[in-house]
Amino acid sequence: FEQEDIFFASFDSVAKVWKIEDFPHNTPQNEGAHAISPDGNYLIFTSCNRKDGFGSCDLYLSFRENNMWSVPTNMGPVFNSAAWDGHPCFGLDGLSLFFSSSRPGGMGGRDIWYVYQIAAGKWSNPVNAGPSVNTADNEESPFIHFDGQTMYFMRDGKGGLGRYDLYISRKGLDGKWQAAENLGAP
Repeated sequence: FEQEDIFFASFDSVAKVWKIEDFPHNTPQNEGAHAISPDGNYLIFTSCNRKDGFGSCDLYLSFRENNMWSVPTNMGPVFNSAAWDGHPCFGLDGLSLFFSSSRPGGMGGRDIWYVYQIAAGKWSNPVNAGPSVNTADNEESPFIHFDGQTMYFMRDGKGGLGRYDLYISRKGLDGKWQAAENLGAP
């Protein structure tokens, strides 16, 4: 039986040891694939098969308050669908969130989508990253580089070297993602 949970690691520079702690809100369900906001105050993670879920896996939010993580809440229908939703990644500004989803309206399989904050606590509808990034195969685990213009992600499919390969896409001057390139061996 595979069980996925979230753990935190911190280095004690005096004792020169790593301290590993459980996320206080791990459950018998799976918690995994997570992102921490650039300011360190928000944790968004994937959790599957919860009673308050919209689909098989959904995105959940916990925030830091008084140096403790709040009880996670489902992020709701803007972020989650009846399909699989997971693998969150904050954009550089902390006001955009990229994730993978098998929701309807994509290119097929799991696609990379994003939302952006339009007002405090209000987010845009999900936007598909488009055909330069997404294919009929599965695109997952987006990571936005610190330049805010480069996205790394994994894709399975016939055009790669193995089951999942790493790809890169950069934003063009028009703000759209350019054709993804396989990073190649190794």
